[in-house]
Amino acid sequence: LLGQKFLAQKDRPRGPKNPTKAPPARAEKIRPKSQKCVIIPFMRVLIPKQLTNARMLGILKGLRIASLKLPAAAEGRLIGKRYKANAKAFASRRKKIIADGGFIEYQDAFDDMRYGLATVRHSGCEVIAAYNVLRGMTGRTPDFAKLIATFEKRGMILYGGLGTDPGEMKAFFMEQGFSVEEYTDTEEFLANERQARDRRAYVLTFYNDRENLLKGIHTVAVTLGEDGFYLHNDGGKRAFGPYGSIGQIVLCYDRMRAGMISILRISC
Repeated sequence: LLGQKFLAQKDRPRGPKNPTKAPPARAEKIRPKSQKCVIIPFMRVLIPKQLTNARMLGILKGLRIASLKLPAAAEGRLIGKRYKANAKAFASRRKKIIADGGFIEYQDAFDDMRYGLATVRHSGCEVIAAYNVLRGMTGRTPDFAKLIATFEKRGMILYGGLGTDPGEMKAFFMEQGFSVEEYTDTEEFLANERQARDRRAYVLTFYNDRENLLKGIHTVAVTLGEDGFYLHNDGGKRAFGPYGSIGQIVLCYDRMRAGMISILRISC
């Protein structure tokens, strides 16, 4: 999502083998004060710290609505053309994905699939999360190229340059017949989280660094398996898990300086 092109893969919070261990601090290049502008410090610090999560979601929605659109006929032709190319690209790796459990991991490998004017590698984390939730909730293999086309029509921000509006993900799952609860307050979510092991999945959208917006926003899916919760598409080539609870994953991110923006609980 936002600013992902600024984010190296190694900089993302991950579900580590030792979730209590935070990544080592990295030295930052010190520049003369004369080279610093007002906008960059504002984006780095003030946006994550001063904007409420609800307001940040509102800004992303506003950017989606404000994005200029092509005439419907022209847009349809472009989406159809990309769908054919994406379907062909996904077909070449579908067998391996199914053999590995059917979930999409390691987003960086998807630089051959388009999402608007961007690629799935750079801006497709929300679409991947939608795919993984559907896989976890239904046991079926969704048509990933069709999912991309669906969100190109209704959820892209700036032609995919800034990813997908998280609010459209909530609407999408509700249209699929699921019950969806949205939280923008982590403490409220943890307090209300049920421990009953019913069939459910989660979508987590967060700042990669709660003190630096320029390190981007990422979205992941969490599914419930027979032996616990699994975290998908967070930097590894395999899912991380099992975890004993969704709360363990959320708190792990907090220890690693990520900042939760929204949590969707999807259930049947």
